[in-house]
Amino acid sequence: MGMLSDKRIAGWLKISLASFYRHLAIGLLWRRPRSPEEAKEMLRKIDMARDNATRMRPKGMTGRTPLDAIVKALGDLK
Repeated sequence: MGMLSDKRIAGWLKISLASFYRHLAIGLLWRRPRSPEEAKEMLRKIDMARDNATRMRPKGMTGRTPLDAIVKALGDLK
């Protein structure tokens, strides 16, 4: 199979193309998924990492969990 377009992969992940590039750059996506099923599995792991990172935040902290905290939590899942 040839190289898949970034736009198609971003669609599988349900994120914008800009977010796709940002996620690749910081390591939130550890590789480009090769199928919609693989993208779905990646999203599941990212969601688990986001939940874990949110639980690790200091009490009283509000707002979004930083992406670097999610990347760290994702590394702990691997």
